[in-house]
Amino acid sequence: MIANSPLARRRGLTLTEALVAMFVAAIGMISLLALFPLGALQMGQALKDSRCTETAMNAEALLRTHWRIEMIEKGNDAGILTSFGTSTGLSDPVFLDPIGRLNVATNIAGVTGLPRQRIATASTFATAFRQCSLLDDMTFDPSGTPVLTGGRVERAGRYNWMAVLQRPNNGIAYEANLTVLVFDGRAAGYVAPNSELVYGDPSNTNRTHSFIAGGSSIQLRMLTTDPRPQVGKGRWIALFTPTTRLLTFHRVASLSEDASTAAQTRLDIELQTPIPAGHDPASCRAIVFAGLAEVFERAPLTAH
Repeated sequence: MIANSPLARRRGLTLTEALVAMFVAAIGMISLLALFPLGALQMGQALKDSRCTETAMNAEALLRTHWRIEMIEKGNDAGILTSFGTSTGLSDPVFLDPIGRLNVATNIAGVTGLPRQRIATASTFATAFRQCSLLDDMTFDPSGTPVLTGGRVERAGRYNWMAVLQRPNNGIAYEANLTVLVFDGRAAGYVAPNSELVYGDPSNTNRTHSFIAGGSSIQLRMLTTDPRPQVGKGRWIALFTPTTRLLTFHRVASLSEDASTAAQTRLDIELQTPIPAGHDPASCRAIVFAGLAEVFERAPLTAH
């Protein structure tokens, strides 16, 4: 009875069955291994988003305190107030960039109507670096040991910010819209060459652009010998029309390059948001900031 039972008559696995099982197991292992780099990319993006948001929150807290105490109560920063211009309605946009340029109030990308200012509480590089960068990161040497400077751990300052203030009504002195620009890896203490490239400026006919107001695409043209703008999917482009003083920021959704001619390169860029009708293609300037990681539109600054 025992010799004729089903257990006694069961055969082992055939070679075909073993190979099929190994193939299925291999597919599963490959699928699991493919998740590790994808997870690492997602973790890196999440860390970057977290650091950018934290930098923007620090910038907003500092600027609101500075706006209320230093400018309204003490009047210690008249340079910012005078930079808004004398136009009625929408004022000139003012870029607060202490870590980019401390002592010289030059225009952004050399564009008239885009003044660069510092804040009175950041009069030295050490103060500006401490106030305008995220100090949670540390600098490490190749062996993985934190770098010490003067007995203290050196802070990397990888993420730093620039802010844009613009009055919606230039007749109301202490109300301004606030936009925070967060940079990833921007040089601290000076404006690096080619870090702010402008297209559509009459003074440089080699860098031009074309778009239709209301559309969501723009073309940038440049000589093949010109510096390539650091723009790609997820990056940002600023549009500024001097005649209307309209300044907007647009995230890049996709980008393609056309180098059909040996002398000129064209970038076809799709934007996530439409270009407002207030931008005049004939006079608008398109500005590409190197290292601009995120743009945050915050609640307006007020006198309260």
